[in-house]
Amino acid sequence: MECPSILLCAGQGLLSVLTVGLETDADKFRTQIKADADKEIERLKSSLQIEIERLKSSLQMVATEHQVRFTKLHERRAEIIADLYKKLIDLHRHAEFFVVTGEKVPQLTGEKSSQPAKNEEFRKLLQEMGDLHKFYREHQIYLPLDVCNSLEGLVDEIRSNVWDAGVPALTSEDAFTEGYTAFEEKIPMALKALENEFRKMLGVENE
Repeated sequence: MECPSILLCAGQGLLSVLTVGLETDADKFRTQIKADADKEIERLKSSLQIEIERLKSSLQMVATEHQVRFTKLHERRAEIIADLYKKLIDLHRHAEFFVVTGEKVPQLTGEKSSQPAKNEEFRKLLQEMGDLHKFYREHQIYLPLDVCNSLEGLVDEIRSNVWDAGVPALTSEDAFTEGYTAFEEKIPMALKALENEFRKMLGVENE
């Protein structure tokens, strides 16, 4: 009768030992899994941080390159605007003198004037307009479309009045009056509007 009891007790003892052993192994296994997982997480975090820094550096390089290109473009555009504006102002001054000055239309003043001298000034003005047009066509890619339209309209107005004053068949009292009015009102207004557009492009605030 004692033998089964002894075996039962021994079995229970062995089961307890096995249970404790299994729980210990399970704890070790869980600990190892956690340690491995933590190590992998740290590795991924480190790798991710390196990738983030690399991406930030790449983006900074792109931003710097863009800023350099923008700066160079702005400097080039400023040079073109300065040259174009000077040519335009010179043309405006010469054209106004040619169209408005009384000695250029002797038939209206009753005075004699040298037609060859007038023809020579007319020829120079045509050449000056041609040079301006050539410069503009070669650099208009740097200018917004609305600025191009304003500039072309202004130059066309100047050219029309110069043509009327320079071609004897077109010269008349009405043409002179229209030219005078154009250079007193219409052309200065158009020039002022264009100047404001140039200032906006250059980032110059109106005072």
